[in-house]
Amino acid sequence: ASEAKWHSLIESAPDFILIIDRRFKIMFINRTQPGETINDVIGKSVFDHVSKEHRLPMKKAINQVFKTGKPATVEVETVTGPGATAWVSTRVGAVRERNKITAVTLMSTDITPRREMEVSLSRAEQRYRTLYESSRDAIMTLAPPQWAFTSGNPATVRLFRVKDEAEFISKGPWEL
Repeated sequence: ASEAKWHSLIESAPDFILIIDRRFKIMFINRTQPGETINDVIGKSVFDHVSKEHRLPMKKAINQVFKTGKPATVEVETVTGPGATAWVSTRVGAVRERNKITAVTLMSTDITPRREMEVSLSRAEQRYRTLYESSRDAIMTLAPPQWAFTSGNPATVRLFRVKDEAEFISKGPWEL
């Protein structure tokens, strides 16, 4: 009964769970991407599912666990199908038999929505930064409760005839 519970737990886990040998071959996987079977994946290289530019970070994390036995985490882009990718956060842990590390376990969580949000936020920050830096209007921010300046764009620096933003924020509103 406990083995059935174990299999149910592994098979229904939202993460991809793999066991990888020292040659980076997949020995076990709890589920596959659509269009693949478990038999299609067993014995193949884990790197077949990792984007080319992210294979080295994945390899380093796996090798670190084989060498030290200490867990590692790596974020990589994976190949989910022809022309399709997803981002995963992969936790790597040692599998020990008789005190010897014989394999590693990978537990990969899909973080694609978070990565897409980070890219979107970065683009929005860049647009804001461009507007802020290139505006001909003086833009400055203050922070309560002292109402000290925390930033000033180049137009603010020119308006108040200070050397740079650092000098501007070193002064209070009553000093300008």
